[in-house]
Amino acid sequence: MEIEIALASVLKGNKEDFRFIIREYIGPVRSFLGARLFDGTMIDDISQEVFIAAYEQLTQYKNELSFKSWLLGIASNKLKMHYRSMSNKKSAHERFLLEIEKNILTPNDKEDESI
Repeated sequence: MEIEIALASVLKGNKEDFRFIIREYIGPVRSFLGARLFDGTMIDDISQEVFIAAYEQLTQYKNELSFKSWLLGIASNKLKMHYRSMSNKKSAHERFLLEIEKNILTPNDKEDESI
């Protein structure tokens, strides 16, 4: 089955043909993500997010780009969202640890530390 035929079929409501699209492009998507991530679980999770987003946004696909380029654009955006999320979690975790340290150590505790 050609990709154009599968895309047209999915757009007509045949959800099963999206499996062909996944099988056809899972390799390039995973390779793209794998070159930027070193966690197999995250590669799997983000790959799944890419194909869910592609399915949901399929009506927005224009033939001006190859389908692979469009799909890798989605992967790039999902990867940026992942990095942003990780950065926010790290910052929140650091702030949490500083807050705990500030609130747990009383002035007497600080004096005992210098001994």
